[in-house]
Order: sequence, then C-alpha cells, then structure tokens
Amino acid sequence: MSELKVVILDEISMISSRQFLWIDKRLRDIFRNDKTFGGLHMLVFGDFLQLPPVHDSAVYSGFPKNPTKHLRVTELWHPFHINRLTQIMRQRDDAKFALALNNTARGTMTEDDIALFQSRTFKSVPAHAIERGNLVRLYPTNALVNQCNEEIVSIMKTERFVSIAFDQVLGQGGNVAGKKALLDYASNSDLPYQKTGGLATKLQLQLEARYMITSNIDTLDGLVNGTTGYLKKVDLGLPVNSGRDVADAVYKPLRLWLKMENDSSGQKRRTQFRKLR
Repeated sequence: MSELKVVILDEISMISSRQFLWIDKRLRDIFRNDKTFGGLHMLVFGDFLQLPPVHDSAVYSGFPKNPTKHLRVTELWHPFHINRLTQIMRQRDDAKFALALNNTARGTMTEDDIALFQSRTFKSVPAHAIERGNLVRLYPTNALVNQCNEEIVSIMKTERFVSIAFDQVLGQGGNVAGKKALLDYASNSDLPYQKTGGLATKLQLQLEARYMITSNIDTLDGLVNGTTGYLKKVDLGLPVNSGRDVADAVYKPLRLWLKMENDSSGQKRRTQFRKLR
C-alpha cells in the first residue's frame, strides 16, 4: 500500500454517495493524509446512464435530504474532470440498434426504437434462433432462463450428461447433526442461485451446446463471467452407484472440454493441461 499512487473505480454509476464518502475516509485514515482521498490520484470509469446504486443515491446526485452530507459529496465529486468517449464499440456495426439503446437510456425513445425492440421480443424461442444457436436471449428470472436452456438442448440429438453438485461443510465448528442439516439443506434443488454461489445444483451437459461462464475463474486467462464456448467433450470418472448391473452405472462428469468462441480465452489453462488433451 505504501507505493499506491492511483485508485481506479469502475462502474461509477453504481457507487453510492455513501460509499464514496467511505472510500474518501478510509484512504485518509490509511495514508494518514487529510487531503481528499488521502492525496491519491483517482480515476473513475462508467456510464452515467447505466444502473444507479441499489437503494441509494448516485455520487453525482449526492444526499438531497441531508444538506451536510450533500455538501461533502459535492466537494469530493466537483474536482473530477469528465472525458467523454464518443465512439461506440460494442454496437459499432449496428448503428440503428446503438441509437435505439442510447435513446432508451435517455428516455427519448422514438416509434422506430420501440418497433425495433418489439420485433426482437418473443414469447417462446423462435425456430431460427434455435437453428443459429448463437443468439443471446435475455429473461427477467433464472427460472425462465433455465426453461429456455432446457427447451433448446431438448431438441439436440447429441449425447447428454448430468452433473450433480457436491457439497461440503467447511470449518471445524458444529456437530455432526448440524453439518448434516446444512448438507440436506444444500441438496435442495430449488435453492435460488443467490444461495449457491451462482452454481446450479443439477447441471445439464449437452455436447455441442453453447455454454457461458457465470463467474470469474481466471481474469488474466480470459475465463471470466460472460465468456462463451461450445461443449465438445466430457471426461467421466468412476460410477457413482453401479448396482448389480453394469449397464445401470452412473458415471460422474469430472472434466469439461469447451471450444471457446474467443481463442485467447483459456490459453494459459490449455498450456497448463496440455498432457490431458
């Protein structure tokens, strides 16, 4: 920390006034410097038209109902110089869509914008979307996401596997009965993703299906939330419960092989486990 000179804050629209004050106070305390933000250089990035803080006010809104805190936040925010990036990157090949998105954010949608979004809204997955297989579909709930995913993989003719989550209780505290109760609770397949670390209790694995990583595994290796690839192979381990008939054996998936859509994603991991390929 002694060599820290610059602090970078991303998604500034989601940082509340309360958090901004807290960051300033902690930096002053840590570096024993009463200057703003402990005398450090501050860089912030983000889009003012994106999501605001949850149940709080944005940095550039201050505390409308608390004049004292409002003045303190204004004092912190006022010295920042804004540099606007005007070149659109993500939708640069679709100017009409980019304009509609900007109009939506500003609350100035036109009839053409509304018609464009409505033309891309469906009650069920259209046939051409299933055939292409690489379209992104947005849903308001995880239940609808799961329903859509199941609808798509159900018509695929490739081999399917099922991976059941394995739970364990960490730490030395608690008795056997208490740990068993926690494991029984964790085995409930109806638990929301908020209570399972974003992981599915039962994951359907369909060869050639498109999958998305939903948590950061290795940011330097490009294995981050949102990275997509196609499942090409599943390595299986020993049977979970074979019974008397070998044909009834259930083999547990141990390792997944995905062809990433971005060749640079997972490059380090591929080199590390080259002997397994």
